[in-house]
Amino acid sequence: MKYIFACLGIGLLLGAVYLSYNNYMFYKVSVDTTGVVYSFVEKKDSEGDYLYAPAISFITHQGDNYRFVSSTSSSKPSLNLKEEVEVLYDVTNPHNARLAGFWYSWLGVFVLTLIGTVFSSFGFLFIRADRKT
Repeated sequence: MKYIFACLGIGLLLGAVYLSYNNYMFYKVSVDTTGVVYSFVEKKDSEGDYLYAPAISFITHQGDNYRFVSSTSSSKPSLNLKEEVEVLYDVTNPHNARLAGFWYSWLGVFVLTLIGTVFSSFGFLFIRADRKT
């Protein structure tokens, strides 16, 4: 059991590193613009409750119109229809777009790091305690 905690924690920390790297690479090639929430997409979670993800349209600096659905959803819409939002998009592939903002980009990294640190710490403490006995 102690090795499972340590391995799971290390796996979660590696997942956080992977997400951080993906965010870094995206930020290197992205530019910001203003988008508008034009709709909400309903999704069902594993318990059957509805979640709402904002659908956003934006115009690139070249004047092309694109749309995307945010990967972030909530039980109550966190944005309003026709609300202006900051959008980041990949200059070479504007279909690769996301909402700008600290939590939109870094919440997953934060959660994985926190849980991974707790699991790996307990795992290594259990291993160390077992070796002393």
